[in-house]
Amino acid sequence: DLINRKRIRLGPRPATLLIAEPAGIGQTLSDFEAGVPEQWDETAELIVSVPWGDLSSADEASVLAGANRILIEHADGWELLAWRSAELVGADQWRLTGLLRGLNQTAARSGVAGLSVIIADERLGHVPLEAEQVGTALLWQVGTAASVSFTYQSSIYKSASDAG
Repeated sequence: DLINRKRIRLGPRPATLLIAEPAGIGQTLSDFEAGVPEQWDETAELIVSVPWGDLSSADEASVLAGANRILIEHADGWELLAWRSAELVGADQWRLTGLLRGLNQTAARSGVAGLSVIIADERLGHVPLEAEQVGTALLWQVGTAASVSFTYQSSIYKSASDAG
């Protein structure tokens, strides 16, 4: 098991993350309707392709505690949702049901097949930002790759002291 140490630069302050395996990245394979934020949807289903990982089902308590999260990239932002039931329907293809849409104040938008998805689990790295860094162009560099400018925009920023 090779663990890669990646150095991420945020302006003048570097941060270091340990990345043990790639994140589960894939795409939606089905269209889906808009949902009601932070409410269970027992009728909708979402079919996704995720080549790098097995998805699983979880009971309601586990989902409410943070299990089974997925991010969906829409043209105007991301939606975080969760699921209770995952059924393998083809090679690397999963039917997700028992959906909990629009988590963490994200919009529960409708979508089409082909949207990018990221499994939001322990494989994702986390680089904390300070309040003054939100809305500011920061240089991000991973390993020896060229740095890229990215500006994080959020109206729901919470500092570490607000989180707990």
